[in-house]
Amino acid sequence: MKLVLVRHGETEENVNHISQGHLPGILTEKGKQQTKLAAERFKDERFDAIYSSDLKRCKDLAEEIVKYHPETPLFYDERLRERNHGMFAGWPNEKVHEYTKKHNIHWKDKVEGSESIKEVEDRVIDFFNDIKKKNYNKVLFVTHGGPIILLAIHLFGRNYFEWNKDHTCIYEIEIMNGKAKLITENCTKHLKK
Repeated sequence: MKLVLVRHGETEENVNHISQGHLPGILTEKGKQQTKLAAERFKDERFDAIYSSDLKRCKDLAEEIVKYHPETPLFYDERLRERNHGMFAGWPNEKVHEYTKKHNIHWKDKVEGSESIKEVEDRVIDFFNDIKKKNYNKVLFVTHGGPIILLAIHLFGRNYFEWNKDHTCIYEIEIMNGKAKLITENCTKHLKK
């Protein structure tokens, strides 16, 4: 089975350094262009299914991709969402950093209404294990930086901050005989047109 993972395009919140989490995210003009180029990148590929986070910034990309694949089933799954930032959602990142430093909160920990990194990892791995049971040849995940990195760590190790996650980056992973092989990592060549 081949897994193709793609991150959403740039959002207003990304540009303004706002903590997004489960906020829908509003694509910038650049993000809209990235979305079109990423969808075009997949136009000649065939997928058994497309799975997307149900948050708007990912749905925007998934719907653009499906224009090239009208016969391919598209499913939305909450397990592909970015980490829930709870009380920090909508806060400037600088304010989040000040608060966590002042209250001695580690970035992996929970705050009011949020998820821990471990909880996000558990739901992403649960989703991945469900997909493995479906015997797909090739499947596309439209998701966020966090889930991409957490799945990569689960399969290949390395530290969280050793993995890159540019907007509309593509990761390709081949699963054969229970072993995972990383084919493409953080590829953005479709943006260089």
